[in-house]
Amino acid sequence: MIRPVLLLFVWLLLIGCGPGAVSVGRTDVPAGSSYEDVQRNWTRSSRVYQNLDTSVVVHATYRSPQFLAAWEAEFQSMYNPTQAEMDEIQTRHRVERERDSCFFVAVMTGERDWNNLALRNSAWRVYLVTSDGNRVRSQGIRAVKEQDPLFTHFYPFYDTFFEGYEICFPRYPTRTEEDVGLPQELIHKDLDWFELQLRSPMAEVPLRWIVK
Repeated sequence: MIRPVLLLFVWLLLIGCGPGAVSVGRTDVPAGSSYEDVQRNWTRSSRVYQNLDTSVVVHATYRSPQFLAAWEAEFQSMYNPTQAEMDEIQTRHRVERERDSCFFVAVMTGERDWNNLALRNSAWRVYLVTSDGNRVRSQGIRAVKEQDPLFTHFYPFYDTFFEGYEICFPRYPTRTEEDVGLPQELIHKDLDWFELQLRSPMAEVPLRWIVK
C-alpha cells in the first residue's frame, strides 16, 4: 500500500508546483527573469501510469515569441556569436513565427518501440486544441536524432532517456468562404487555454497552458 500512496503524493506535488499562466503575444523577457525562468514558464509536463509503472513521460515547451527572445539572449550570453550568426538565428526564428506555431517535445516511453512520433506510420497523433473551438493536427514532426548541446542546454528535461521532437502546427486555422476580416492566429492572447494532445492506442497525454 505504500507505493500507490507515494506515487499519488508525488503526482499531487508535481501538479501543485506547476507553472503559472502564460502571456501569449508578449515578446519581452520580464526584468530579472533568467532563461530558466522563461523556459519553465512555457513548459508543461505529464506522466501516464499503467499498473503503477510509468508508461509515458512527456515534456513540451511552446516556442512562443517570449521564449524565442529569451533563447536568443541566452545563446548570445553563452557563445558571444558574431552579428552574422545572430542575424541568421533571428531570421530563422522570424520565419518560424510567421508560418508556424512550434513546440519542442521530449518523450520517454516504457516500450522503446512506442517512441516513434515522427514515423509516417506512427500510432501517435498530435493535436493542438484551443478554448475557442479549434482543433488541428500537427503538420510536421521532426525527430532530433542526437543529444545536441543546443537542445540539452536549452531544454534541460531532454536527456538520454528521452527522444526529442520538433512539432509544428499552422499559425492560422484553415479559412472558409464564410470567414471575413483578418485571420486570427490559432494561439492568441484572448484564449482561456490551449492544449497539446498526444494520442495513441497506448496512451493519451494532454498538456495545457492557461492564458492570462
